[in-house]
Amino acid sequence: MVFFLRVTLLELTDSLLYQIGRRVSDLVRHAYNKTTTKQGRSAVEYRQQLVAIKALVRDNTRPAETRLAEFEALLGELQDKPLAPVASLTKLMTAMVALDQHPALERELASPQLT
Repeated sequence: MVFFLRVTLLELTDSLLYQIGRRVSDLVRHAYNKTTTKQGRSAVEYRQQLVAIKALVRDNTRPAETRLAEFEALLGELQDKPLAPVASLTKLMTAMVALDQHPALERELASPQLT
């Protein structure tokens, strides 16, 4: 009876760890895809702003004061966006690697005896 309960507990523990690993992988993949999409949108916006600045620089038909005012308006639209999604993803990946390589966790998982 005790042997059956012990084996059942080990199997349940293994399946729980497997499910947790899959869930963490899904979350990391989702966060990576979301971050990549946001970075792509930011790159497109950045490119459009560079093209607008380049057009203002090369436009010699208008007076300098008018172009300067348009520069100020264009620069006012620029926003300093923090890179929080990338930093969060990096912290999550670092924590996962640290947890995966933690000696106490490795000893516990390798141990055949229950505590």
